[in-house]
This record gives sequence, C-alpha cells and structure tokens, in this order.
Amino acid sequence: MFFVYLIVALAAGVALATQSAINTQLAKAMSGEAVIATFISFAVGTIFLFFIALAKTDLWGNLSTIPSQPWWKLIGGVLGAVVVFTTVLLAPKLGITAMLFFIIVGQLITATTIDHFWSYRYADPRSEHHKTHRINHCRLWISIFISLEISWLSYLGRDRLEYASIY
Repeated sequence: MFFVYLIVALAAGVALATQSAINTQLAKAMSGEAVIATFISFAVGTIFLFFIALAKTDLWGNLSTIPSQPWWKLIGGVLGAVVVFTTVLLAPKLGITAMLFFIIVGQLITATTIDHFWSYRYADPRSEHHKTHRINHCRLWISIFISLEISWLSYLGRDRLEYASIY
C-alpha cells in the first residue's frame, strides 16, 4: 500500500505543475488577471469537491461542526488560495520549473520544522525511527543548501560545471 501512496504523491506533483500551466493560460484569457484565474480555479474545484463530498461522506453532518472548530483549522483554504495565486502570478515570470523548485524548498523547510516540533514530541528519542529521522533531516538540509547554491549561481549566469569543478 505504501507504493500506492508514493504514486499518488507523484501524481499530485504532476497535477501541481500542470495546474500552474493551465491557470497561467486562464489568467492570460482573463486580461492577465491572476486573481480572477485563481478565483475561477477555486470555484471549479469547490464545485467538484462538493459533489464528491456529497456522494462519499456525511457532508452536512461534518459541516455542522465548523462553528466549534478553532480559527486556525480553517485557514487551509486561504493558504491554498495563496499558493494557487502565487503559481498563476509567478509561472510566467520565473518559469514553472524554477517556481516549483522554490515552492518545494519552502515546503521542505516547513515540513522539517513541523516534523521537528510536532512529531518529535510524541516519538521516543531513543527509537530507531527518531534517529533515522534526524539523519534524513540532515541529508535534506544539505540537499536544499546545494540546490539553492547551484540555482543561485545558475541565475547569476555562471556555468554549473565550473562551479562543480571547484569541489
């Protein structure tokens, strides 16, 4: 089942890149207005999710619990709108690859912070999982640093091979 989850995550990555390209074209059709393209994208997505939730879950029962939820549990939609708006705005300016690279770096930094402060509270520091997690976080930070260095030098117009030969 774990392999299926990996495939679903890979498909989500494909969807994010594709969504950026599609929404950028939608923004061009909307007089270059990224905010309108984001609104339309979210409206279509909301309608789609409404019918799925209606068919698959107790939608009305779950919606009735919203007033009892703390405010911070409800800001996911705002964060999603910011992400979609950002992709529509930046894809034509940076290119989809560069934009997604920095989005992914931001996600990895945030994910390691969340993992460190939230999941470590509940894990036994002597467990093998905890030790492996720390090693993987170190690898991740080193990879992010190297990727940012190469990306920045590439942005400045230097040759990557020249940079790599220094090391």
